[in-house]
Amino acid sequence: MTKTKKYNWELLRINILNTFLLALIDLILIVISYTLYFLTFLIFESIFNKDNSYWFVSIIRIGIGILLFGISLIISRSKIKEIIKIALFTCSCSVLFVGLAVQLHNYLSIFYIVITIIYLITTIYFIIKKKEFIYYSSMILSIIPIIIYI
Repeated sequence: MTKTKKYNWELLRINILNTFLLALIDLILIVISYTLYFLTFLIFESIFNKDNSYWFVSIIRIGIGILLFGISLIISRSKIKEIIKIALFTCSCSVLFVGLAVQLHNYLSIFYIVITIIYLITTIYFIIKKKEFIYYSSMILSIIPIIIYI
């Protein structure tokens, strides 16, 4: 009986530490991704914004999120440490979700429906694949930038 309790506490400690590590790596990746966004924005603004219409902003916002999501899918099959893969997945979800929130800011109910569907599908996938706790905490962490934005 005591071994089981000790094991559960140890597992809880490991999960908490992994979640903090994931949050730290994710924060670094989000800062890098938004730096990439702003640099891309400045380049597009200097080259394509002759009429001050800023038509490219939507493409950049969603495009960076899709690009990061694609990179996370490619890297998920590599031999990189699992925590890095999960952090990149969390970052790509966060950036994509914030991009969608910006695009759909006049239609927040549609945004909430889309995000809920994505979360349900992802959670079901994690359950079917019997993923570890850190995967579920990655989805929780990807909500934080949306909450900060909205």
